[in-house]
Amino acid sequence: MFKKMIKRALFSLISAYLCASYFGCGIETYQQVSTLASPLGLTAVETNFGSGNIIFLQFWGLNNEPFFSGYYIYMAETPNDLFIGNGMPLLNTQGQVGRPTIYNIPPMTSAQQFSYTVTYYTNYTPLQSGSTYFFFVKAYSYEYNIYSDPCNVTNVTFY
Repeated sequence: MFKKMIKRALFSLISAYLCASYFGCGIETYQQVSTLASPLGLTAVETNFGSGNIIFLQFWGLNNEPFFSGYYIYMAETPNDLFIGNGMPLLNTQGQVGRPTIYNIPPMTSAQQFSYTVTYYTNYTPLQSGSTYFFFVKAYSYEYNIYSDPCNVTNVTFY
């Protein structure tokens, strides 16, 4: 009788250990950490276009990730503002908030060059003559709500 009690206690202890080992952490399957490739080679130039001056941005992207959604372009009046989170994303051509500046891009098999024209500051105020503006770009995934590291920071003085 005593041996049966010990066997049951030992069985219960081993069962509890196995349950805790296999099911205790709550992770049922391996989940891969998702990352996005950063854009490269951002340049900014001021140019005269028709009725006034604009800032013309260009960069290269190669995002073949199936969960890639687009690029956010950030703008600020100081480089420090970009890095402490005060840089504002530029709106896309439809003026939509919460969508990447450039979106609806299918996954790429080779590097592509992208361009964007800046005619207003992030809050739709006109660009100020004599002001220097700073920019960087991040790739974005709506599916995972993740961003790439920022590309190089570039700047241009607007006249």
